[in-house]
Amino acid sequence: MLLTNISKITHLLIDAVTGLQFFPFKQLKLAHLLCLLFSTLSLLFYSGTSAGFELLTAAQQSTPKYISMLQNGNPAIAGLCIDIMLAIEKTEPRVKFRGDQQYLPFSRIHSMLDKGSLDVFFGLAKNSQRLKMFTYIDMPLYSVHHVVAVRADDDVDVTTFAQIKALGQQGMLLTVNNTATHRYLNMQGGLIVDASSQNVPENLRKLLAKRGRFVYNHHLGLIDSINRENYSKKIKILPTNFRSYQHYVAFSKSVSADKIAIIRRALQKLQQTGELAEILKKYTVIH
Repeated sequence: MLLTNISKITHLLIDAVTGLQFFPFKQLKLAHLLCLLFSTLSLLFYSGTSAGFELLTAAQQSTPKYISMLQNGNPAIAGLCIDIMLAIEKTEPRVKFRGDQQYLPFSRIHSMLDKGSLDVFFGLAKNSQRLKMFTYIDMPLYSVHHVVAVRADDDVDVTTFAQIKALGQQGMLLTVNNTATHRYLNMQGGLIVDASSQNVPENLRKLLAKRGRFVYNHHLGLIDSINRENYSKKIKILPTNFRSYQHYVAFSKSVSADKIAIIRRALQKLQQTGELAEILKKYTVIH
C-alpha cells in the first residue's frame, strides 16, 4: 500500500512539473516542485515508523539469556537478552518490547514466532529450517561456545572428543538433559555421558563430588553458574571450544521491514559505541 501511494503521488508531481496536470503548479519554479516531490516521498516513507511501536516477545528458561530474580521483592526476569532489549529501547525511544517478563517453553516460542503470535525473539541460532520460517538481523548478538569445566585441581588437558573418549570411565561428561549440548554430545558417539541433571548448578555440584570428570555446556551458562554458586576457586573452564555458533534476533515474517530496520540500526549503534560489548562482558567473565 505504501509503495502504491508513493508511485501514484510521484507520477502526479512529475506530471505537475511537466505542466500536464495541476495548473496551479505551473507558476512555481521547477526547484520548488522538486523540493515538494522529495518532501512528500520522505513523509510517506517514514510515516509508518515515525510513531512508537511495540514488539511482542517472550523469555526462555535459559541462563544467562534470561535470569529469574527478585526486583523490589517481586519476581522479575533479567539477563543478557533483557539488557540488550533495554539498551535498544534507550537508544531508539520509538521501540517498546512487551512479554519479556513471561517465560514460555522454547518449542512454544518457536511455534508462536512462526505463526506471528510473537513478533521477535532475542537469542536464536540459525539453521536451514529457521531461515525459512523467520527473518533474522544478520548482525549476531553474541557468540556461543561449547566448553568443558573441570575441578580446579584437575590437571587434565583435552582438546578433542577423541581424547575424552580415550579416558574411558575417567572421561565421563555431565550435561543437562534434552538440551543442545546434550544432543551434540550424542551425535559424537562413543562418549560416556550423564545427562540426568536438569540444570548446570546441579552438574557443578556433581563435578565437585567427583561424580563426573567434565561438565559440558555452553560457556555463557557455565560462567553464570560458576559465578552464582561462588565456585570460581573450585572450578575452571578449559580453553578449548568444541563447538561455536552465534545467536541472533529473529522476527516473525509478519513484522514489517521498516520496523526490523529500526532495530537493526539501534543494534549497529550499540555495537559501534561499544555498549553491546560492555553488556556481554557482564556475562563472560568469571569473578
